[in-house]
Amino acid sequence: LSLGRGGYLAVALFNTEVEDFQANYTGTIGGISRALIGNANIRSRGFEATGALPLSSAFRVSGSLVYADGQYTDDFPANGSVALAGQPLSRNPKWSGQLELNYDAPVSSSVDLFGSATFDFASKAILQSLVTQPSAPFMASHQTLNARLGARIGDNLEVGVVGTNLTDESYVTFATAISASNGAYAGSLNRGRVIALQINLKNQKTEL
Repeated sequence: LSLGRGGYLAVALFNTEVEDFQANYTGTIGGISRALIGNANIRSRGFEATGALPLSSAFRVSGSLVYADGQYTDDFPANGSVALAGQPLSRNPKWSGQLELNYDAPVSSSVDLFGSATFDFASKAILQSLVTQPSAPFMASHQTLNARLGARIGDNLEVGVVGTNLTDESYVTFATAISASNGAYAGSLNRGRVIALQINLKNQKTEL
């Protein structure tokens, strides 16, 4: 759908089925936690909406929204059948999306100023099967803010400051059980706030 001035809105529905999807989960065999690997059929259905709209010659807003309901459609056969049919997929938030504001405009004949702010979000997602590890940590719903501000000077130099996860949001991205630990888990967190200076210098080629 055209919104004029280069803007658009697009919506897509999907219902995807995958056979023999290689998956894994952490299970306990003989008191030892092990990563079990096998093949199972899965499906994901939902919609994706994307769009963009110029607000002026310098500002442009864009965004996306995804709903993805993913689940196993049969049981997991590795090392004895595990009743996963109908269970949600791990690391698969049902809702996710992004909203971005961009700015790009000249401030003089040789300098352009540019910047962007990006808001990302995702809903809660499991990290291990609820059947085999119902007490496993999960990835909490989260929102992050990223930004960039810089200047292009002439044809060869670009200087900018980049910030990721500016709100220093913290959430679990991976978790697995530790053997013989009475319910303890090992895992990892997302990257915290990062602010960096970027300098790009292009080599100018001269042809004779």
